[in-house]
Amino acid sequence: RTLFFARDPASMSAARHARTSIVIGGGFVGWSTALHLQRLGRHVTLLDRAPHVGGAASASYGNAGTMCRYANVPVNSSAVLSRVPALLADPSSPLSVKMTAHLPSMLPWAALFAWHCRPSAVERTAAALGALLSRAESGYGDVWRQAGIDADAFAVRRGYLLLQRDEAAMRASAAGAALRSRHVADLRMEALSPDEVAALE
Repeated sequence: RTLFFARDPASMSAARHARTSIVIGGGFVGWSTALHLQRLGRHVTLLDRAPHVGGAASASYGNAGTMCRYANVPVNSSAVLSRVPALLADPSSPLSVKMTAHLPSMLPWAALFAWHCRPSAVERTAAALGALLSRAESGYGDVWRQAGIDADAFAVRRGYLLLQRDEAAMRASAAGAALRSRHVADLRMEALSPDEVAALE
C-alpha cells in the first residue's frame, strides 16, 4: 500500500518539486520517519505490506501503548548469566534450547551475550538506553502536532507499576532500580508495600 503525505494544495505543489524518499514499514517508526522527512521538505512514499497502513497490526501494538522511559535495564546482566544453567534445563524457560545441528552456530551469539553481561558493559548499555529513552515521550511532540493529534487528549500520565511476585524478586529487582536511578533523568521511584499497591487499584 502506498500513502502520500500532503495536507493542502500548497504542500502538494511543493511536493511535486521536492526530492522523493521511500519509507518501508508502516509501524510507529515508519510513520515518524515519514513525517520527519516531510517536514524537511521531501516528497514521501510510505510502503507497508498490510492492506491498511497504520492499522493495529502494523503500528506497534506490542508495546501496549506505553512510552517506557524507565526501560533502560538491559537483558544482559551477571545475574542472568548465573541463571543460565537452570534456564537451559527448564523446558518452559525463555532460554530453553533443543539439541539440534543448528546449536553450534549459536555459540558466537552466546559468547557475545555473555561478554555484555560484564558490570561495565551493563552500566554502559543502561546509560545509552537511558539517554535514548529520555525523549521517549517528548521526542514525539512535533510528530503529534504535524499529524494533527492532540496527545494530551488520550495520554495518561500516572506513572508505572513494576510488580514483583515476592520478597526475593523485590530484592533481586534492586539492581535494575539502581540502574534506572543512575541513568534515567528525572525519574522518581518509590518502593511500595503490597497494601499500598492494593490501595492504588
